[in-house]
Parts: sequence; C-alpha cells; structure tokens
Amino acid sequence: MVNIRKKVRIQTKLTAAFLTIAVSVVIVGSIAVYMSQNALQDAIGKNTVLLAEETLRQISQNIFFRIEEIQVYAKDQLLQQYITDSNQEFEILDDIQVYINRHDKNWTSDTESSKEFIQQLESNNLSKKLQEKVNFYENKYGYMVFSEIFITNRYGANIAQTKKTEDYYQADEIWWQKAKEERVYIGDIEYDQSAGVYALVISVRVDSSKGDFLGIIKAVLNVREIINIVANVQNQSSSHLEHAITCLKLIDQNDRLIYSTNNFTQFESVSQELYPRYGSIDGAQHKRYQIGVGEDGNKKLFSHAHMADYKNFKSLGWRLTIKHNAEKIFAPAYRLRKALILITVFIFALAFLLGKIISHYISKPVLELKDALGKVREGNMDNVPKVTIKSQDEIGDFTNAFNKMIDDLKMKTTSIHKLDEEITIRKNIEHDLQREKKKTETILEATLAGIVLIDAETYEIVEANPMAVKMIGIPKEEIIGKVCHNFICSEEAGKCSITDLNKNINNTERILLRPGGESLPILKTATKISMENKVYIVESFIDITERKEIEKLKDEFISTVSHELRTPLSIIKEGISLVLDGILGDINDQQSDILITAKENINRLARIINDLLDISKIEAGKIDLVKEKVNIVDLINEVVATFKIEAEKKGLKIKSELVDKEITVYSDRDKILQVLINSIGNSLKFTEVGGITVSLRKKDHEIECAVHDTGGGISKEDLPQIFGKFKQVGRTPGPGIKGTGLGLNISKGIIETHDGKIWVESEINKGTTFYFTLPVYMPEVVLKDRIDEKMRQADKNNVQMSVIIMSTIDLNKMEQEALSIDKSRIILQDMEVLIRSILHRKDDIIILDNNSLAIVLTDCSKQNSFRVEGRVEQELKNYLKHENLINNVKLQFCCAAYPIDAVSAEKIIEKARGCYKSGKELS
Repeated sequence: MVNIRKKVRIQTKLTAAFLTIAVSVVIVGSIAVYMSQNALQDAIGKNTVLLAEETLRQISQNIFFRIEEIQVYAKDQLLQQYITDSNQEFEILDDIQVYINRHDKNWTSDTESSKEFIQQLESNNLSKKLQEKVNFYENKYGYMVFSEIFITNRYGANIAQTKKTEDYYQADEIWWQKAKEERVYIGDIEYDQSAGVYALVISVRVDSSKGDFLGIIKAVLNVREIINIVANVQNQSSSHLEHAITCLKLIDQNDRLIYSTNNFTQFESVSQELYPRYGSIDGAQHKRYQIGVGEDGNKKLFSHAHMADYKNFKSLGWRLTIKHNAEKIFAPAYRLRKALILITVFIFALAFLLGKIISHYISKPVLELKDALGKVREGNMDNVPKVTIKSQDEIGDFTNAFNKMIDDLKMKTTSIHKLDEEITIRKNIEHDLQREKKKTETILEATLAGIVLIDAETYEIVEANPMAVKMIGIPKEEIIGKVCHNFICSEEAGKCSITDLNKNINNTERILLRPGGESLPILKTATKISMENKVYIVESFIDITERKEIEKLKDEFISTVSHELRTPLSIIKEGISLVLDGILGDINDQQSDILITAKENINRLARIINDLLDISKIEAGKIDLVKEKVNIVDLINEVVATFKIEAEKKGLKIKSELVDKEITVYSDRDKILQVLINSIGNSLKFTEVGGITVSLRKKDHEIECAVHDTGGGISKEDLPQIFGKFKQVGRTPGPGIKGTGLGLNISKGIIETHDGKIWVESEINKGTTFYFTLPVYMPEVVLKDRIDEKMRQADKNNVQMSVIIMSTIDLNKMEQEALSIDKSRIILQDMEVLIRSILHRKDDIIILDNNSLAIVLTDCSKQNSFRVEGRVEQELKNYLKHENLINNVKLQFCCAAYPIDAVSAEKIIEKARGCYKSGKELS
C-alpha cells in the first residue's frame, strides 16, 4: 500500500511539471505573438519610411544633376567668350544704365527696332547653342526638360535666350541677386506662362577661370521630371497588391501640394491634414509613420519623410507622404498571430498527454531500483538482485550502470591493494621530478651567464635566471611578460635575427639595455628550441665590460706609445742619415752596410707606428678627412706609375684599364691614395708570375675600383679574416710573407668612412681581386656635407652660419641660342673666381653646381649675409656689363641661415632653393 502511494505521488509530480511547461509555453507564445506582430508592423512601417526617403533622395539627385549640367555648361568656352565680349561692350558705354533702361522699356513694345534687337539676341550662336541643348533633352525624354534657358552679363542684361523673356533687364530679380551672391540659387516651383508648365527655377553664376564674376545662367526645369519619379513609385507598387500604395503626396516647404497620385489642386495648402496626423517637424511627438483611420473608415498606414541635403545641394524642405491599406499591408502579421495561437493550443494538449504517459513509464523502474538499493544499504551484496528493465533510453542506461556498480562493489576489496601500489609509484615519480627541477634551478642560479627564455611568437620573456635579472638591473617580476627587445635586443619585432632573419647568433657582441638609457656590452648566444609543441628562444649572455675596457686601454696604449716613439725614431733616422751622407765624417763599407740596415728597420718601424696611429683614429671615429673633388683616373695612373719600376724588377706587368679620362669622386685624396698603395702593394708582394691590373667602372652614383693579380690566391678559410687587425694571411700553404697585418684593416676603415664598401674575391691558384667603391662627385652631396661641417662648427663656437644660393635662370636658353656649353661654363667659373675675391674669410666655401653657385658663410648671421649678397650682386652686375651679357643673363639670389631658418642641411638647402620666385633679379 505504501508503494502504491509513492507511485501515485511521482506520477502527480511529473504530470504537474508537464502542465507547468505547457502553461509556460502558452504564456511565452502569447508574448511572442504580440511582440512578433509589433516587430513586423514596425519593420513594415520603417520600410515605407525608407521608400519615401529613397524617393526624395532620387528627386534631390535629379535636381543636383541638372544643377551640375548647368554648372558644367557655365564653363563652356563659347559661353564665357560671349559673356566676356558683352561685358567689354558695356564697359565702353557712356552710361550703361541708360542703355539698359532704353532696351528694357522697348522690350515689350512692338516696334521694328525692338523686334530686330530681340531677333539678334535669339539668332546669335550662343542662343542657337542653348536652343540645341533644349531640343536635345526634349528629343531624348519626349517632353521639354528645360522650358526656358537664358543668359545675362554681369550688368543683368540679357545676351542669349531660347525664347523671349518677360524683361530685358534681370539684375533687379531676386533669383539673379541670389545666384550672384550664393553662386547657385534654386527658386520655388512656379507656373511658366510661356511654356504652360510648372517649373523649378535654377540660376547659376558664371565665373572666369580667374574667379571673376561674368554673368548668370537661368534655366527653368520642367517639374514633370520630379512628378515622374513620384508616379513611378505608385506604378511599381501597384504590381504588388499586398503592398499597394493608395496615395502619394509631394508637399513643398510651405505645406503646399506639389503633386498627388489622387485628384488634387496644385499648390493647395495641406497643413490642416499634416500637423494633426504627423505633428510638427521639430516637435516632441513627431513620428515617421503611424496607423490610423482613413477617409473611408478603414485602417491605413501613414508614412512620411523629409528631403535631405544631397552632396552640396541644400534641401528644398519638401516632404513626401505615403498612404497604404493597413489590412493588406499587415496581413502577414495577422496570419502569423493566428498560426501561433493554434500552435500554442496544440502544444498545451500534447504536453498534458505526454506528462501522463512518461510519468507512468518512469515511476515503475524507479520503484525496482529503490528495492535494490535497500538491499545494498543492508550490506548483503550477495543477495542484491540484478534489475531487469529492458529500455533503450536513459532509464535503461541507468539500470545497466546500476548493475555494473553492484558488480564493481563486489570486486572492490580485491582492487584496493592495486590502487595503493599505483599511488606509491606516482609519488615516487613526482619526487624524482621535483629533485631534477631543483637540480636545474640550482645550476641556473649558480651560473655566471644571464639566461632568459622567450616566447618565439610573442617575443615575451617567460623566465629569467638570477644573473640575467642582475645584469638587466630591474626586479624579475618587471621583466617577465615584457617583450625582449626592451632589454636584450635592439631590434623590434619583425626584424628578429633568430625568427625573422634566420640568422645564427653565437658569441656575438651586442648591447644590453638597462634602466635610465644605460647600455651594457655583452657577448650573446641565442638559439630556438621546442618544448611541449611550442617554440621558444633561449638567450645566454655574459658581461664583457671588463674586456671592452682592456681593449680600450690597449688601443690607448698603442696610440700613446706610437706618438711617443715617433719623435725619437725621427731623431735616430736623421742621425743615421747624417752619418751615411758623410756629413759627420767618412765611414767604411762595413759601417755603411750596418747603418743602411738600421735605417731600413727604422723606416719599417715608422710604418708600423703610422699604421697603429691610423687604426687608433679610425676606431675612435676621429679620422680627419679633407674631402675635395678628385679625378680618380689620374690618381690610379699616378699610383700605377709609382709601382711600375718595382713590378719590372720582379718580372711582372702592371697596367690600368680605364675607359674614361676623367671620373671625379668626392674624397680625401691622400687617404684614397693610401688605399690604392696598400691594395697594389699587397698584390705586388704576393704575385710571382703574371701581373697586376687596375680597372675602374662607373655605376649609378658610385665608382667601383678593382685591383686584380695573378698570385697564388687566398683560401676560403682565410677570406673572412682578411680585413682583421694584425692579420697576415698567406696566399699559399706554408709560411707566408711577414708584415704588420694592418694595411687592409686601415683601407677598410678609410673606404667605409667615405660611405663606400670594400671586399675581396679569391681562389687558390686563380689570383685575387680587391674591390672598393666610392661615391662620385655630386655638388648637392658636397654642399650638404659642407653645410653639415659648418653647422657643427657653428654649434661649437655658438655662432650662426648662412648659405646664399645664386641661380642663373636664363643660362640654359643662352646655351641653346647664343652661347656654347663651354662658354656658359666659363661664365660661371669667372663668377666663382670673382665671388672668391669678395669673401674675406678663408673658411667660406663656394660650390659650383650646373647653373647655380652656393656660398657657405662661416660665422655669419642672416643680416650680415644680406650685406655679402649686396656686394656679390654689385660685382656680378659690373662683370655682366663688361661682358655685354647684362641683358641676356638673369640672376636670382636667396639666403637661409642656421639655426634661425632650419636646423638640418637638407632643410637649409630646401629653404635657400625654395624662394627663387620671390628672390631678387638682376636687370
């Protein structure tokens, strides 16, 4: 009896639950019906508003295009020429207003003179062109688009027309005055008496290419174009009965009716209809659409929109109202409501029936499981029966799981021992892992190198050892999670040597970035590793500050010793020379041989000292370059000639292969001479058979010099260190020729200081070729270099410096017509010499560039540069007069000063060249 009560209670609960769900479905369905209907009505209402807005946009677009057509025509060459000629004719009249009043008075008279005057206006070329335009549009669209077009000059007088206008004089009309003031004027729609149509007045101002006012074009646009747009909306809607429009009304800004698809009276006021239904345009209750009752007593959907601006066409303030049959347009919403109500009733009935069936289906197996669980609670596992419920759903799965659980409980006692063993094994593994982790951490903490682990994808630092934290100089928590180029790399993401450029970094010198902008020299190794399917970068580095200081001390020691040795060596060499020359008395042959050997070794030692000093200056960035215009061809020939005797002694041939007779570079002549001597001398040392060839070729803005020999060559292993300090590489296996090993290193420093490149190509037994490049002489580059130099000098001395650029603006023309190129060059060179004689300071610089001269004035303010400019101008004027060129050559001057005009050489040159148009001109 107890079991029966339990079963009934479960069924009741399940049935009640299903009924609750059904009631919830009904409530939710009712809400959904209400919201769906409102949403559908709102969507349809908004679509009708969009239809009205799109129709008004098409009207605005149409008017805008017509305005554009007239504006384009206003720039027509014939039109502008006619108006210009008319304005000029009026300007020579004694009294313009009297002339206009006379023709305006006779305009409507029927005299022969007035008829002839009007006939002349209507038959001129401009009027004919206007009539062609009107006819073109009429033929194209089948009706008269522009009912009238006429043009006035700047005085308001009519100069061309498609038909006779009401008045000759138009300047007193509002549309004429508005168009002149605002450039474009759109008037209200009005009835065109002559054409018999309602039209829109469009007036456009005509300007010359310089922007001067010439006159006005007035075009009368047939309103039929606008009405066709509105009527087309009605026609398209009629093909869809469910969305049929019953009425469209186009209303102007004064609430007057322009057009209606129903019967209407033109320009009838509809304000009494508009405001009660739609409210004021700016009012708080203003709506874009609403549902109401129409004149026939049926529900209607009323929608409206206001004309908006289109590009630079300002809205005319028109409105468009649309009226739909609400019963038809909202029919889908009503059908949806009925369907949802039927579905809700069906779901309620189905839920009640299912509740009764499912509650019975569930309660029966639950009771069986309850009985089995009672036996389990008693602890008598052997007497627990298997539950036999045949079901393929969750109840069946639950029964199977229950039976399996009983089987597992019976075997539990035998499984506990195995579980204990597994736990013990896991603990031992965990202990070993902890011990290995501690060992690794101890090694990382004890190492003297900084080590960081970096995410290769995000470049964020994920781990850092204590030494890395110490070297970076900020707490570890501030390092972890930051991108690596903020600390240990100067390259940003996208330029990473490891991930982006695929380069190896192995014991490479880099800079460690520390707080406050401090940098720490380090020796770094970086490599990629993979852990748990993720790529990381491991970077290790050591502090090499001490090593750098030792190298600095070594360089300073070499420089100091070299300087200190030069003086005593010079004295010793001079003393030996005096003895060898017999000035201090006669010496025998044995003494002479000893002294000659001593002198040669002193010379060798002097060369080593000079090389050491050059290396010291190059590494300190203190090498002094005296750059000038150098003919590299002459320089190569000079060096080749110097080595010719020495080459012949070894049985070698030395030659130069130079195509051009003159190629100028901007360089320090002595330093480039030193590079050539080092390269050719080096080749001469290591060549036993064949010879040496020096070649030169010009590429773009640089020259490439090659020194090729037929010596034994250099091995691939030795090539990377050929330009190193104190490196004496043998060309062939076995001991090589001894030397300082500094010549090529010095040459590399000199060429790179000149913004050039130097390299070597060689193979064993196939000879060696040394290459180097230098920039060719370009006046603009020289000028920039000299200005940079003078700017640094001005900063050091706390003074100003100025640049004057003089341009010969007609010299190119003279070259073509009167003078040869050589003659024009001689003129500029004479001017250069003349200007040099005027300048007082030796540091002042003159640079000749094609047809201009640049004068760089040291310690000269802008005010003083004007005085210099005046002296230069006067002297050049005298020179041009003396040469009978004063009427042929025109000069312009412009000046810029540092730092008041610009703070960079590029900007100073730009400033000095940019004011030629406003500069002074010699006459």
